[in-house]
Amino acid sequence: MSDEIRPAPRAPDSRASAPAVSTIETLQSPFEALAEAIVYQQLTGKVAATILGRVVDLFRPKKFRRLTYLSTADERLRGAGLSRAKVAAFKDLARATLDGTVPRLPRSSEWTRRRSSPG
Repeated sequence: MSDEIRPAPRAPDSRASAPAVSTIETLQSPFEALAEAIVYQQLTGKVAATILGRVVDLFRPKKFRRLTYLSTADERLRGAGLSRAKVAAFKDLARATLDGTVPRLPRSSEWTRRRSSPG
């Protein structure tokens, strides 16, 4: 059995193929993965990708972070294409991440220790 972390299967992409193996440093945080899932609910992939890109662009050059998201006006997020329900879901996700309900990924050094410890 391998210690490699494999990403979830992805649809074929005509631009480039995704690497076969991912490392912990390249994985999305649980917050980012769940936020992306919220955007993609009930939308086609192309529409959802466009909206997600607009939301992420609101926070450039900073990384999309839960605390930044909480302080962003709903109208600004709606302007990026999110519905009222998705804005509410994002803010609930951000709060749940901040209070520890949604776990964080361990740092790579913590991950290495966890993988190498018996049990």
